[in-house]
Amino acid sequence: MKALKYVIPRKLYPVPAQAKVGHRVIAREDIPPLRKNALAQGFQGSLSQKQRLIRKQRENKKHNVGFSKRDIPREAFMAILAIDA
Repeated sequence: MKALKYVIPRKLYPVPAQAKVGHRVIAREDIPPLRKNALAQGFQGSLSQKQRLIRKQRENKKHNVGFSKRDIPREAFMAILAIDA
């Protein structure tokens, strides 16, 4: 599971990765979120504009977590198989 943490691409929110046997979870790792800060790119404006931008980003992040599609890319799956072999 630790290798999986570094192979799967990050999203804007944390993604749990679990290994199950039957209905029991035997291992769990959280893939950390990708940190993106639009204000760090030299945003010039008033404080209220910055706060509004941060609030909109926070709302969009919550929205994306609910509708996210968590597929493992083919390259990541093949890398996992190569690590175990």
